[in-house]
Amino acid sequence: MIVAQKLRENVEMLHIKLPSNENVKFTISLGVSTVDVANEKNIELALKRADEALYEAKESGRNRVCVF
Repeated sequence: MIVAQKLRENVEMLHIKLPSNENVKFTISLGVSTVDVANEKNIELALKRADEALYEAKESGRNRVCVF
């Protein structure tokens, strides 16, 4: 979650100037999940949880990190 939050903050601070002199800003939402290697046979369940967390982040206002 710490890495995801730092990534989100860095993207939010990024400003790109277009040839038209217009500034473009970006935000991102991220979904984070852990992988229980002892009990999960593959990564599919962790990816599903991360996907659910991503949708939660988007639905709760965007530009967020949510953990599932």
